Amino acid sequence: MLKPFNYAHFINSALKEGTLSAKLKEIIAVATAHAAICPYFDVHIKNEAKIQMKN
Repeated sequence: MLKPFNYAHFINSALKEGTLSAKLKEIIAVATAHAAICPYFDVHIKNEAKIQMKN
């Protein structure tokens, strides 16, 4: 049986620093959300803005 999908855990894991920076990953998320007409587009914009303010 499959475990329930935890999107919040997935997205937090996916956007952590790694081979690609968190900033680059969030820029990719913004572009993907825009292209896919994602209902969470505004969330990705806010996250990207927070990362910009840190740097």
